Amino acid sequence: MTASPVHADVLRDLAPLYAAGEASAATVALVEAGAAADPSLAREIEALRRAIRLGAAAPPADLEARALGEVRRAVRRRSGWLAGAIFFTVFPLTFVFSGGKMTFFMLRDAPATAILALVVAGVMWVLFARTARAVR
Repeated sequence: MTASPVHADVLRDLAPLYAAGEASAATVALVEAGAAADPSLAREIEALRRAIRLGAAAPPADLEARALGEVRRAVRRRSGWLAGAIFFTVFPLTFVFSGGKMTFFMLRDAPATAILALVVAGVMWVLFARTARAVR
C-alpha cells in the first residue's frame, strides 16, 4: 500500500496515461506522489515509458490494410471452394428424360469418373467449411 490516500490499483490504472503524457495536472501530481512512495509503481511507470518510446504501443500503420487484404483473399478462396464443390457435386448427377425414364449419364456411362467427381466434391466441401470458419 502506498502512503498516498489513493489505492495502489488506482495508481496502476492511471500509470499508462501518465507515462504517455496524456494525464491532467492533478493526475500527474497524484501518480508522482504514489511513485515516490512505491518503488514498484515507479519501476512500472519507467517500463511503460520505455515501451512507448520504442513504439511497442502503436500497431503498424498498414495493419488495417493488410488485415482487409487477407480477409478479401479468404472470401475469394471460400467462393471458389463453394463453386467447385457445387459443380463437382451436381456434375455426376446429370440426367436426361428418355422414354419416360430419367437416365443419369455419368453414373451409367462413366461410374469411375462420377465417383472421382464426388470425391473431389467432398474435398472441396471440407476446404470450403475450413475457409468459411476462418473468415468468421
